[in-house]
Amino acid sequence: MRIAMRGVPVRLGNPVGEHLEARMETKLPTKLHPNRLKWLGFLVISLVFVACGIWMIPTDAYGWAVAGFFGLGVLVCALQFIPNSSYLVLNASGLILRTMYREQKFRWTDINEFGVAQIGRREMVVWNYSIAYNAKSKSPVQSQGPSGFRKRMASFNKNWIGWEAGLPDTYGQKAADFAELLNKVRQQYSRIEQATSG
Repeated sequence: MRIAMRGVPVRLGNPVGEHLEARMETKLPTKLHPNRLKWLGFLVISLVFVACGIWMIPTDAYGWAVAGFFGLGVLVCALQFIPNSSYLVLNASGLILRTMYREQKFRWTDINEFGVAQIGRREMVVWNYSIAYNAKSKSPVQSQGPSGFRKRMASFNKNWIGWEAGLPDTYGQKAADFAELLNKVRQQYSRIEQATSG
């Protein structure tokens, strides 16, 4: 599979044994969207469980809990199909992560390294924050630096999976290939930012 960064192809999802071919002269930004086929599957499963919960209600009060829980799942899945509700933007400054209309911004220098974590049967692209990001009180791209809540979540995640934060989706890519691509982009643009700021 390929994604284009302003017309320059970057090969992703390569067969085993092939190296990821990421041309770091590519021009950003590029915008990636969640895998809609995956979310459609989750939507169908949630709808089935909502129907089962409703069917249970006359004979079992737990039917309300089942229908309510998976009803929330239906809402979350449905939001993925609304344009611009969720996406990932990679640009020269860093990444913009938007999930259900909630947006977070990180500079490439805020991130120490991307990797892959296995959570159940799912592989996620994850990262650890840089020492500089954790130390500063204000981030250049945010009204606040790492908030108390974000620090607590980072600590919890680090203890649980060994990484401080992660992407909610792989945006149609293989997690390992995507993490490798992000590391290459991060290394290139971090060097450029450090050179220009120094």
